[in-house]
Amino acid sequence: MIVSPLRQALCTDRSQVTKGPDPGRWWSTATLPSGWAVHGFHFFVDWRLSPPAVGDTFLLTRLIDFERGEDSHSVTDGNVLGAFKAAGLRVEFEALRAVCARYGKELVAVLLPEREPAALDDGTPFWIVSTGKDGELTIARSMLRDLKKAIRTHSGGPVRVGGKGLIYGTSAVECLLSLTDAAYPGDADAVLVNTDGHVRYVIEFKKHTLTDPLGKHLANQYYPAPDGRKYQRLHALASELGSSSHGAVSLVMFYYSTKRPLIRLQLVGALGPESLEIKRDSGDVRIDGMKDAEVGGKIMAWMGIRK
Repeated sequence: MIVSPLRQALCTDRSQVTKGPDPGRWWSTATLPSGWAVHGFHFFVDWRLSPPAVGDTFLLTRLIDFERGEDSHSVTDGNVLGAFKAAGLRVEFEALRAVCARYGKELVAVLLPEREPAALDDGTPFWIVSTGKDGELTIARSMLRDLKKAIRTHSGGPVRVGGKGLIYGTSAVECLLSLTDAAYPGDADAVLVNTDGHVRYVIEFKKHTLTDPLGKHLANQYYPAPDGRKYQRLHALASELGSSSHGAVSLVMFYYSTKRPLIRLQLVGALGPESLEIKRDSGDVRIDGMKDAEVGGKIMAWMGIRK
C-alpha cells in the first residue's frame, strides 16, 4: 500500500492519466525565494451565504494505491497510518497545519482509496489523519456515506457538478461523487507562503488543451458561466485569508498550453455577480527551450516576488 499524490485521470478508466506539462514544476520551492513555501489543499465553502464563506477545516487529500491482494476493507488503520508516514507526508502536513493555524483553520489529511469508481460505494472506507492533543498523528476510518453527509453539511446543502459528472478527476472518489449531490470540495492548486508563514498568493492552474489561441479561453470567458462557482470559491478564499492581520492575499490565474510553449498570468481583482476584474495581464509568454528555473524566474518577476 502506497499513499501517493492526486493524479488527473479519466473517470471511466483510472489508468488513463492525463498528459501534458506539470505546472507544479514552475511553482516549486526551487523557483521561490528562500524560506517561501507552496501548498495545495481542498476546502469547503458554504454556498448558503452571500458572499460564500470558507469553512474552518482544510483538507490535504491523498490517494491510497493498494498492492495486489489488498483492498480498503482488508487493511488496518495502523497499516494506513504507517503508509502515510512512509510517504514522508508528516513534514508537509505539519508545515501546512502551522499555516492553517495562523488563520484559525484546522487541517486534516483525507486518504481516499484509488480504485475504478464502479468498485466504490457508500460503504467503502476512507481515512482521516489529524493531530491529537499530544501532538501525535491519529487516524480514523469512515465510510463514503459519511463523507457525502459531511460535504453536504459543510457546503450548506447539496452541491453538484453539472448533470453528467466529471470526465476527468484527481481521484476515483471525486469521479464517483461528481455523479451525486455531494461533489468533492474544490481545491487551491497552489498557495504561496512567505518566510513569516503568511499567505501571499492563491494560484489557480488552468490547462489549455485546445488549438485555439489561449487568449480566447481566459477566466472572463468562463465567468459567470459555466465556471462561476470555481472563481467565487477561490475569490472567497483569497478574500478571507487577506482580511486577517497578516496582510493582503492576491488571486492569480496561471494558464499553460499543452499545444504550444506558452504561459500566461492574470491578477484577478473584484468579483461581481456578472463579471470579474482583471487587474494585470502578462499576455502570452513564450517559454520555448527554457529550463524550469527560467520559467519560474519569469513568473516570479511578473508577480514582483524577488528571489
